[in-house]
Amino acid sequence: MSRSPLSCALLLGLALASSSCAEPGGEAEATTWPDGTAVALGPIPISRAELEEVADALAVVNPINTRRSLRREALIAQLLPRAAARLDAGDEAERSRALAEVGLAVLRDERDGAPPQVFARSGFATDLGFDLWSRARLLEPGSWYGPFEGIGNWFVLRAVDEPGDGVADLETRQYHLEWAAWTFVPPKWGAAESEELCRRYGVQAIQPELADLIPFTYRRPNGS
Repeated sequence: MSRSPLSCALLLGLALASSSCAEPGGEAEATTWPDGTAVALGPIPISRAELEEVADALAVVNPINTRRSLRREALIAQLLPRAAARLDAGDEAERSRALAEVGLAVLRDERDGAPPQVFARSGFATDLGFDLWSRARLLEPGSWYGPFEGIGNWFVLRAVDEPGDGVADLETRQYHLEWAAWTFVPPKWGAAESEELCRRYGVQAIQPELADLIPFTYRRPNGS
């Protein structure tokens, strides 16, 4: 798989991450997964829609890559780290999402309350990071959207200028964004913690045709 320097820079994203979680147990009863689940990290489902959405964004960065390689990169670089952070954080991840929902409603003037701290950033796609850019490229300007999931955080986002076409402006157009984030993992949580959780809990393909996307060292012994 070829990967451009631009792709590597974008995949740095909002890499934040987490603390306590229960140890994986022995064989569990058969799990009923939500409709559309593609793969699962331990008990955490990852949907096919999420997989295709991230692969679509990566296709803008690396249009010559095959769909399989884009899905594999989406899974390994984005979706498994997100799932690992939630798995490690446990209930704290859901509390952070609930706070993000409240913050979004306040920013939209849909409820009273103190607004969250809002950050502003202007720059090219590589300046924004993958999490911000991949969402901002599709937003209508002026309104707040979210919550979106990053690696170890939930965030809400507003584009304050007209969106580009998502392709031609990748390296030439500056974006102007505002966002607020709710982090549920420690500052130093990162790739090492994510990889350890993937090996410990195991990743299985709920949709069998996706089994070859999963690194061998992450595969569940009794799964794909």
